[in-house]
Amino acid sequence: MMEPESEAVNRPCPYQDASHAISQRTKSRVGRWMTRNSVSLRVAGAILLLAAGWGNAAMGEKRIVGGAEWVVFLASGHRVLAKVDTGADTSSLDAAGIQRIGEGTGELKKGDLIRFLTRSPEGQRRELQGRIVRFARIKRKGAPSKRRPIVEMDICFAGQKLKTEITLEDRHNFKFPMLVGRNVLKEGFVVDVSRKELSKGICPSQQPAQ
Repeated sequence: MMEPESEAVNRPCPYQDASHAISQRTKSRVGRWMTRNSVSLRVAGAILLLAAGWGNAAMGEKRIVGGAEWVVFLASGHRVLAKVDTGADTSSLDAAGIQRIGEGTGELKKGDLIRFLTRSPEGQRRELQGRIVRFARIKRKGAPSKRRPIVEMDICFAGQKLKTEITLEDRHNFKFPMLVGRNVLKEGFVVDVSRKELSKGICPSQQPAQ
């Protein structure tokens, strides 16, 4: 004859009690530490939020451009694909047949209004105009330096209208008729050389920059 099974006794597990006690003590210690350091934690959190805000604001002020971007000359609507060169102090543009507009003879001088021809994307020559603001000496390897005029022109670069200085020089042997230098890039642009033609040569308006 089989003996009846004995009833199970529901005894608490000693390990469970110990674990619960440790957990309670840990929570208590954490709570006391957070109470003592609540001011420091709030200050640290505020600093982190401010830093994040400043970082986002700084990035928001910058516009990303690629290694090659379109430049629109506002006076004529002519556009060229330019190489973005962080190593160039001043932007430069291919120019040929430079002539003074109006009265005057002899060597070109500061203040002269001039016309010149530059390359179009189709390989043709387009006439542009600009006023000379100063001159630069261009060093040439194995040849004497050459005096080149720098003109002030209204352009649109990456959707932003700018009044900027551009050196006129012979660039017919180069792939790009124009270089965009640091004098333009300092106006709030960051260069990503892995990309190009981000602006597609689109300008909000063809009116000159103020």
